[in-house]
Amino acid sequence: MTLFWIITAAMILAALAMLAPSLLRTRQLHSLDRDQQNVVIARERLAELAAERDQGTLDQAQFEQAKGELERSLLSDLDQQSELAAPAGTSGGGRLALGIVALFVPALTLGLYAYLGTPDLVEPRNPALAAAHERGGELPSVEQMVGALVERLKQNPEDTNGWYLLGRTNMALKDYAGAAAAFETVHKLVGDEPSVLLGWADALAMNANGDMRGKPTELIRRAVKLAPEDTTALWLAGMAEEQAGNPELAIAHWERLVPQIQDDPQASARIAALITNAREKSGRSAQTLAAAPEVASSKPTIAAGRGVTVRVSLSPELSGKASPDEAL
Repeated sequence: MTLFWIITAAMILAALAMLAPSLLRTRQLHSLDRDQQNVVIARERLAELAAERDQGTLDQAQFEQAKGELERSLLSDLDQQSELAAPAGTSGGGRLALGIVALFVPALTLGLYAYLGTPDLVEPRNPALAAAHERGGELPSVEQMVGALVERLKQNPEDTNGWYLLGRTNMALKDYAGAAAAFETVHKLVGDEPSVLLGWADALAMNANGDMRGKPTELIRRAVKLAPEDTTALWLAGMAEEQAGNPELAIAHWERLVPQIQDDPQASARIAALITNAREKSGRSAQTLAAAPEVASSKPTIAAGRGVTVRVSLSPELSGKASPDEAL
């Protein structure tokens, strides 16, 4: 921590050192700007005199005389400006400005760091990080970090974000039982949230070697009702319905997912394969589905075997108003 504050102080002093010359030489820089303006004006006037000489308005003697007067006037202006210019470091206004900057730059820097920065890294509140500092900066292992998180949750059992983080961490560590328990705790605190339901279902299924039947399917169905366009919910819902023996529902979920993942070739190919597999299980094929509207719109076929013969006739009052092509 001491090293951090030493570096901070050195950086602030370096910033002040860069600002000081500019603040103390304000009047001198102003004088230099005025000198440059006088030189530019003199050059423009000299160009005008040369043009008048070339046009014949002035002869060479008059040109030389005007040029000499212009040079003497420029030298006089430069001398006056140099006498008025205060030496660097003698400007009272510059010293005042430097004092203000020296006071407020450190205060502003430390204030902004306290508000926007991460002071906990200087003096860590996390016991695992504090122990790492005591060991000379060696970072704790993932298991130690998880242990520290568990201890913190024991002290604050209603920390929703902490429990959710524990669930995601346990999933990454393949501790599926621990992840399921963590997500269940989050659910008790926040109720039916799609991300919580899906995380819980995923953990339960992974803990059962990928079997999504039962509780995972129930949780996923609830998540789909809450977030019917969520990509993760649709993906898992299709898998759950397929395992539950509902390939038609699985296809419906995955087909709703297709437009949302069209920019991901790998995911699109995976979903296309799942849909094809589900169609094969349901006895449908892509050709059968495409031909379905034609079958529905075609003329009915006459069944073979026994049937019922019906004779339809119109009354004499209506027979003259109906044509032979009209359906009855």
